[in-house]
Amino acid sequence: MNIRLVYEAISNLARRIEAIGDTDIKRLSREQYKTNTLNEQHLEQTKKALAQSQQALDELKHQYEEREKRARFEVLTALFPVLDSIEAGVLSGVTQIKTMMPVNPEAAKTLAAWLDGQRLLRERLLGILASEGIRPLKAKGQLFDPHHHVAVKIVDKPDLPTGQIVAEERRGYISEDTILRYAEVVVNKPTKE
Repeated sequence: MNIRLVYEAISNLARRIEAIGDTDIKRLSREQYKTNTLNEQHLEQTKKALAQSQQALDELKHQYEEREKRARFEVLTALFPVLDSIEAGVLSGVTQIKTMMPVNPEAAKTLAAWLDGQRLLRERLLGILASEGIRPLKAKGQLFDPHHHVAVKIVDKPDLPTGQIVAEERRGYISEDTILRYAEVVVNKPTKE
């Protein structure tokens, strides 16, 4: 009889252990499910935050590149008046050489050499602009285009077509399709056609 009591006691103990184990396993299973769900939510939130951070970084990079481009263009467009002055000086120098040649040929030769240096300087500055994609607008001999030119004078030359540019008062510059400075031009408009 003792064996039977021991067997029953062991059976009862085994059932209680099983009951306790099932309850704990179920509880642990629920906790694990909650933890996994929270981890998945955190993972999704982290992915979204990373995507937003990458988008913000890309936008900042684009803004930086645009600012850098604008700053570079501001510096380069500051060369336009310098080029204007060099070109005006060269034109004036050529006129001076013509008047000096009969009177003082040696001085005219010296001025001609100096003008050659000015032309080289002009070409170097134009080369710097060209390396950045900036080039002078063609004007003289072209038809007036309000998208590229500003008419500062009108002349009457019946032998030329209406709207033809006969002179350039100030050179214009373009970068790709963006006008950096409009060419100021003299346009033909005959009164009798």
